[in-house]
Amino acid sequence: MLMLVARIGLAAAWGESLRLPALRRAVALDRSNPELHFQLGTAYLWAEGGNPPAAAGELLEATRLNPNVAEYWSALGKACYAAGQERCSDQAFEHATGLSPAKPRFAWEAALHYTVTHRPQAAWPHLLRLLRLQPERASQVFDLLLRTGTDPEPVWRQVASAAGPEVSLSYLSFLVAHSRLAAAEKFWGELSSARGGLPLASASSYVEQLLRGGHYRAAAQVWARLQDARAVGGNPAASLLFNGGFERTPLEAGFDWHVQPQTYLTVDFGDPGAHSGARALRLEFTVPDNPDYEPAYQFVPVTPGQTYVLSAQVRSENITSDSGPRLRVQDPQCPACLSLASAGTVGTQAWHAVELEFTAPAAAEVIRVSVWRPRSRSFPMAISGRVWVDDVSLRPLNAFPARSAAGGGEQ
Repeated sequence: MLMLVARIGLAAAWGESLRLPALRRAVALDRSNPELHFQLGTAYLWAEGGNPPAAAGELLEATRLNPNVAEYWSALGKACYAAGQERCSDQAFEHATGLSPAKPRFAWEAALHYTVTHRPQAAWPHLLRLLRLQPERASQVFDLLLRTGTDPEPVWRQVASAAGPEVSLSYLSFLVAHSRLAAAEKFWGELSSARGGLPLASASSYVEQLLRGGHYRAAAQVWARLQDARAVGGNPAASLLFNGGFERTPLEAGFDWHVQPQTYLTVDFGDPGAHSGARALRLEFTVPDNPDYEPAYQFVPVTPGQTYVLSAQVRSENITSDSGPRLRVQDPQCPACLSLASAGTVGTQAWHAVELEFTAPAAAEVIRVSVWRPRSRSFPMAISGRVWVDDVSLRPLNAFPARSAAGGGEQ
């Protein structure tokens, strides 16, 4: 008994070594210990030069002695693959995932194995399980499949759509980012026509990806569908601009306001000192400085050739610069075709209307509306103080009664 205890103790000590001679001695002393066979097999697999057949033999023995450890089967799968024993590798990875179906690592290893051996169909169930466990790994999964030449259609059918709306929308964003717009639009049509709600964050990210790619018309169509489904709010009255009263916290995506943090400028979309409603946008220039500022912008779909009026209510307090904040409108596809700004707000002024009239260029799909403060070129240059903006609206000119136009060119 003492000799047996000593042999087991010595085997355990040698088993802690990463050196092959020590691990071989450990196995020789305690051949019924599956952990020692696992350690020796792993060492054979990863040792310099490697010995996959020997590794597979040791790991196969570990699984025989204890068939209920997923780690042993996973290591056996790698060793059999390295040794060119595909059937053994298939069976080992399937055993690993079967023993630990809730562990993403084993699903990913099995999927990798089937993908690199050019059998993506066998990888799909494992990738689907992985995405249900870890949907945040969607881009990694899609990149793996498309890099190996898998057609987007079966990826959509077998993996993305089966994993639920969040993963489906991630797949659409991935396709747009990889210049597969036609496929993304096709799959969006299927997804948007299906019953059930769409997750707002993922849907907004898809719209944002379309905007980043310059696919403005497609982005506008998706956004309109989200509004129809009440996933995002509508626009008050006849205004084409979204959330112009700042009554909701901006999504910072899609056709809502985008926020650009900038030095020495505090941006508050929930200031209670509103012109109407409960909230307004407040800009506070905390340290006198003289850069360009553009803290907030939004894309708005327009009709080419249509004349519009962009308006807002603005008030100010102790704005020191002669170049104060203003509204700006540009054609993001052709700034030379349209780039105008309203008059700036300076000094201390009560609530007052600012307006800017413009005509959408012939090829325009959207315009970019922003709150902008251009760099001053005359004294006093540095800006400090506070400005409030509320009730920003964009309407076709024919929606107004006849009146004189207001506005000015960009300075």
